[in-house]
Amino acid sequence: IAFRKDGKVIQTPPREYIKNLDELPYPARDAIVEENNYPILEMGRIESARGCPFMCEYCASSVMWARRLRVRSPTYVIKEIKYLMQKYKLKTFYIIDDTFTVNKKRVIELCRAIITDKLNIDWGCETRVDLVDDKVLSWMKRAGCNKIDVGIETGSPRMLKIVKKGTTIEQAIAASRLFNKHGIGWNAFLMIGYPEETLEDMQQTIDIIKKIQPDTII
Repeated sequence: IAFRKDGKVIQTPPREYIKNLDELPYPARDAIVEENNYPILEMGRIESARGCPFMCEYCASSVMWARRLRVRSPTYVIKEIKYLMQKYKLKTFYIIDDTFTVNKKRVIELCRAIITDKLNIDWGCETRVDLVDDKVLSWMKRAGCNKIDVGIETGSPRMLKIVKKGTTIEQAIAASRLFNKHGIGWNAFLMIGYPEETLEDMQQTIDIIKKIQPDTII
């Protein structure tokens, strides 16, 4: 907390992060002002983890969460999904984690639980091109995942280094083939006009869109 006292700016030390996210209650969705004006699908946004170990220069996550990944247990996430299915009659969800597939073992556990409990839901998430493979995408598809948002960012290898993305064009192409192979719709996040970007860099981004052919782009 930062505040002014006697003409001086006082800043308190940062609070410690909550280690066990399962201790937190569900978000108080019913406390939203004018709740009925929200699209019902907004109630299906679920946070299954906080933090991201990567250091993309354009993203605030590394500052907010100090690159520490803390997760909720699959059991707790399943309980929230069931609660929302009952309260709002939802069948569609979106997992809002910065990078959902960082811990692939945990993702598979969650998918297995969704299948075992026969939830029969549709859901989406966000991840990176270097954190998907045949095994994890197979489980995600079987568990109802039908949309993945992926940060491609740029088609320029030079700009990928500048923004500290930590991925390559080759990985983006490989990931696009995996999404198509498993029949999962996907959206590419892209940036145009980043500092230091040239017209040539922008053209490379246009070229990569044509090559990987995402279902949608933002």
